[in-house]
Amino acid sequence: MSEQMNLIAEVRDRASAVNWPEPVEVRTRGERRARRRRVVAGAAAVAIVLAAAGYFAIGTGPGRPAPVDPAAAAAARLSLDTIAVAPSGTVFAITHACGRICTATTRDGYTLLRSNDLARSWTTVGPVPGVVHGIDGLAVASDRVMWLEDGTALLGTADGGKHWNRWELGDDPTGSEGSGLAGTTLCTVFNGQVVMASDGGPVTPTTGQPPGQGSLDSLAAISADRAIVLRAGDHPGWYRTADRGATWTPASDPCAGLSHPNIAGAKMGAGRQGGLWAICFVANGDAPRWQIATSSDEGYTWQPHPGGAPGGDDVSPVSASVAWRTGSQSDVYRSTDAGAHWTDVARLGPGQSLQGGFVLDANTALYVTSEAGNGSLLVTLHRTTDGGRTWTALDFGR
Repeated sequence: MSEQMNLIAEVRDRASAVNWPEPVEVRTRGERRARRRRVVAGAAAVAIVLAAAGYFAIGTGPGRPAPVDPAAAAAARLSLDTIAVAPSGTVFAITHACGRICTATTRDGYTLLRSNDLARSWTTVGPVPGVVHGIDGLAVASDRVMWLEDGTALLGTADGGKHWNRWELGDDPTGSEGSGLAGTTLCTVFNGQVVMASDGGPVTPTTGQPPGQGSLDSLAAISADRAIVLRAGDHPGWYRTADRGATWTPASDPCAGLSHPNIAGAKMGAGRQGGLWAICFVANGDAPRWQIATSSDEGYTWQPHPGGAPGGDDVSPVSASVAWRTGSQSDVYRSTDAGAHWTDVARLGPGQSLQGGFVLDANTALYVTSEAGNGSLLVTLHRTTDGGRTWTALDFGR
């Protein structure tokens, strides 16, 4: 088999493993529960594992290459594993080198890159030691504090990635999912418990836990002290804490006011500037498959949007009124009226797909595609700073 055919085969293999964004065809609860656990993925909706081929057909003019220093180019030329943004606007990316054709068994090492100009140019921070299984998610709390997930382990840094610590968590038989960032605090779930970490350190269980047993299926971090989680199992329900997890009380069900209420299948996210957004999946995958509810008062009351919103079910909240939304086979949409209406700001052609990215604020977002070319996997970043009216293509590491 030729080198080009090997590359195409590898692209297809990597495409089959992509977990973000969610496909437009919303899966049933049982299918969604089959996803592997994510400890940090989804924290502030910034951590994305990248793979697969595609072209983002939204450019308004010729893109400008993103210059990188020689060390960064050597690390980034072949594989961009994840990209994330800090609240300050500093962008971080992790790459790995593995020769001309990358496979799951040929990763040589991981490198952290940093950009101070929204991904136009990059500098090398240094290696990310101790990665064994591969990077499953990156949560960036600040320019100095971040965590990444490596299979059953968590790595953290408090100095911008110059030094990392690793903590083994073990397996999670419950398959719990959900996490969020509030300042430099990571609030997430593991093995049916809410756990928290501060300043790049290890996660520890909160002193109290939501009632019930089994999986926790969603978490929204409102602040370092306040969060809402969904307990799944035979008696699912939403619970909130206002004292950093010491006590938990029942919380309002965001799906109750919708035309297809389903407390057993939902996920919730918090915007950096406030506001909560809930995606409520219709039982058994029935039409309209999923609906949206929003809250401007920390989830005490909810505004239902019972119509079936077009596009994918991956929502990145910014505030109580603004959010971005997409999916692996979906256009990019943006709402400025709490989800009542959505504007298609980036249209995809037939067979095209998105592979990842991040949302910084109401006007700034970046999405990623990759495609085979010249014997390597060519990664392109697509950035907007005007709410999606125009986009700039940035060639990463070429």
